[in-house]
Amino acid sequence: MPLPTLHWKFVGADTGLYASVQGVIDAIYRLGQSATYVDGSARVPGTGSAWTWTREGSGASTVAAIGAPPSVAPYENTLDIRYIFAGNGAAAPTTILTPDTNAAAQLVGTLWMGMNRGSTTYTGPWTAAQPFGSGFSGYWHGAGSFSTRRSVFMYESEEGCVVVTTDATGVTQHFLFGALFDPLSASGVESTGRLYYMQTQGWGQSLDNGAPFSYLAYNDLIDGGYGNHNATANTGAHCGYFNPGLTTITTAYRFERFATLDPSLSLDTSRWRAPWLTANGDQVKTPFHAQKVTAPQTFLGPARNMWFLGSYPCGSVVQNGSTVLGYAVGPVTTYTYGSILLGV
Repeated sequence: MPLPTLHWKFVGADTGLYASVQGVIDAIYRLGQSATYVDGSARVPGTGSAWTWTREGSGASTVAAIGAPPSVAPYENTLDIRYIFAGNGAAAPTTILTPDTNAAAQLVGTLWMGMNRGSTTYTGPWTAAQPFGSGFSGYWHGAGSFSTRRSVFMYESEEGCVVVTTDATGVTQHFLFGALFDPLSASGVESTGRLYYMQTQGWGQSLDNGAPFSYLAYNDLIDGGYGNHNATANTGAHCGYFNPGLTTITTAYRFERFATLDPSLSLDTSRWRAPWLTANGDQVKTPFHAQKVTAPQTFLGPARNMWFLGSYPCGSVVQNGSTVLGYAVGPVTTYTYGSILLGV
């Protein structure tokens, strides 16, 4: 039986020039305290699509932001899954997920990311082997080189969340986490029917905005993709999920390649695209799916109300007339590339 549809909401953008990893973590935490969404509707943490965010550290020097999804039927979080963004630009965590390491050169500016199950309490500190007491996955490098980060976006749904950071030129780094794909099966899943994921961008990587669609053109082992990547090198981009009932991680990547999907692909150097519309004026939404990296390469299901879309800058609202269809995320905020729609 399919899992319930997720309803994505745009929390907003925290704008500024973040000269430290703590500044970025502060921005994530601040967005998690927002009382309204971009569309003007009320946001109450722990209800609807609104996650609850707590922190370790003071407002002037937050070293960890911890997010937990709401648990309101038919959505649920009985396994008490939480996600943590952490770092102080100098220290290394105790538990690091392979293949990442804590080489000294990769500590300055590093944003670490991990997830936990059975999170009855956060005991801290973020550098501990078990910052939640038990149930921790360990950290991957979320991203690095934060000296020029500008703006943090947050999008959330009942069981998933997307955080996007941008640099001064609008190039982005993306972090996806939660029960993002629907296994469409009662086998090989948690007792709740879910699989719980996290995707990191990798140290010093960004969503690839080189050739048109390059960040959607590959489905494995690519730094800078979306919903797909698991680089085998230290500090690379990674995507993985909790093995059911355990705290070990199996890596995953996107099944599809979208190199030439958009018929309105521009061949000039500007790479602007005209919208690709249905007969009633809606944007064409193309599904994408995940699969295991390791053999056997098991199908992990379609993304939950996330779709490949034509051409919107990251951070924009997608509408048909006055009807909001969702929110676009993608490689840059300044002009259009192929994007991903987070549907309302």
